[in-house]
Amino acid sequence: MSQILSWIVLLPALTGFVILLLPKSWETKSRQIAVLSSLVVAVLAFWAAQNFDVKSLEPYQFHIKYEWMPMLGIHYELGLDGMNLPLMVMTALITPLAFIGTWSQTQASGLM
Repeated sequence: MSQILSWIVLLPALTGFVILLLPKSWETKSRQIAVLSSLVVAVLAFWAAQNFDVKSLEPYQFHIKYEWMPMLGIHYELGLDGMNLPLMVMTALITPLAFIGTWSQTQASGLM
């Protein structure tokens, strides 16, 4: 499951793009999609944290590297180390809580 970090990074971006294309009348559905997506990302992040091997001598775990545009020297590379692990888990925990916690405030203030 070396693609786990790609899903953690790209799923929120893809969800945001989908929500951007939805009509304004689907405000509640947009919020539900955002919360659902953030919960999926949280589950993936917790799974990655659970499967993180603290005794590994490798500098990065779940490492993935793809040559994207080799002629230009551009590549896609992700990896998770012990220093970034708690930051990833904390972000994955706070994001759905922030969406849920601000649900009524944004509806009442007319920001959406």
